[in-house]
Amino acid sequence: GYPVYTEGRENGFYCLAPDGGEYHNVVWPGLCAFPDFTSARVRRWWGRNLRALLDEGVSGVWCDMNEPSLFVPKQSTMPPDVVHPGDGHPRRHGEVHNTYGSLMARAVR
Repeated sequence: GYPVYTEGRENGFYCLAPDGGEYHNVVWPGLCAFPDFTSARVRRWWGRNLRALLDEGVSGVWCDMNEPSLFVPKQSTMPPDVVHPGDGHPRRHGEVHNTYGSLMARAVR
């Protein structure tokens, strides 16, 4: 497996499908889960993971596909009923769509 994904899954850091299961869709690497950037815990975790790259000498990262963009169905965005658990304050994606990319970028500062 992929250690970053596993750590996120074990900590409940991903967005949820309306049925409560982890939400997945297809992006560049294939089937993906999506971090819930409405959660301060998730933003800190994401930032720590990227900090490790910067500490190794990477001079920057490209925050891409954070609209969030999806490839299924066709090129689209996350459905409005996907759940962002937040820090105990769940919201549907339709309520947070315009802040998702901004919150991701904030996590990498």
